[in-house]
Amino acid sequence: MNIFDKILQDEIFLQDPPVLVDIGAATRLCGKWSVIGKYSVCIAFDPDLRQMDYIEKEDSRFRRLCFFPQLVHDSINGEVDFYLTASPECSSCLEPDTERLRNWNIAPFFQVTERRRMKSVTLPEVMRRLNLARIDALKSDSQGMDLRLLASLDETVRQNILALEVEPGLIDAYKGEDKFWMLLEYMGKTGGFRMSDCRVEQLRYLPAAVRDRYFTGIRGRLVNTLLPGSPGWCETAFLNDYSKIELTERNCRLGWIMAMIDRQYGFALELAGRGEERFGKPIYRELAACTLKKMPFWRPVLRKCCRKFLKF
Repeated sequence: MNIFDKILQDEIFLQDPPVLVDIGAATRLCGKWSVIGKYSVCIAFDPDLRQMDYIEKEDSRFRRLCFFPQLVHDSINGEVDFYLTASPECSSCLEPDTERLRNWNIAPFFQVTERRRMKSVTLPEVMRRLNLARIDALKSDSQGMDLRLLASLDETVRQNILALEVEPGLIDAYKGEDKFWMLLEYMGKTGGFRMSDCRVEQLRYLPAAVRDRYFTGIRGRLVNTLLPGSPGWCETAFLNDYSKIELTERNCRLGWIMAMIDRQYGFALELAGRGEERFGKPIYRELAACTLKKMPFWRPVLRKCCRKFLKF
């Protein structure tokens, strides 16, 4: 039994399992949750069903999987216009900005194939239907609406999210979309979270007229894959810093798991130490020992320095 199993088989989580929400599950569910899935409730959303055959196989990975073939909206429980694009991962209720996209290599993926009225639901409404009091981890790939969906949550629910993953844009891909700078401004004003990762995804800029003028034949087809990239969007992760919420045994242990999944070992050690100081249980010293073992570069030094405090 690994340490995650030991934690999540505790009565705390048998009575109140982790709640994971995945918005934008067009081709896959969030992979990092696989290590805790069998103990967790997962709620997944995506209205574009063209590549959703995989979802039935995912049911066995979770304690409970609820799939909503609807788009998540920040305010409308009903129907909204939805733009189906050439790539299901780019479909959105925001209209793609084809004029601003036309010079980027990803433009073909955003080509609108159909505009359709689709059912929409808000996150607070889903929580009410499922009788959920909290969201522990939220991954949102909503194609331009990540910030407004986060802001639509009740303040208490939002503040108690332990792990957040969003993909705000840097270029104009959709009309009226939420941008990366807007998300940073919002998170700075509301507080309570620390950015744990930010990977800038690269796009290639090459207008068709320029390509056709200087590149022909196979070179014209390959040039976009060989050009240096430009920033396109950010895959950004945040962890709750516990400055706005009370430290409980449940959120301390689950927060430690989220920190370990994100390889934020310094924060994991901080939570283990705070848990031991507050609750005085041996499990927190075990969490610290497990964290130190996962730090391979410093392992020999840490073992020597910490041997008298931790048995591992």
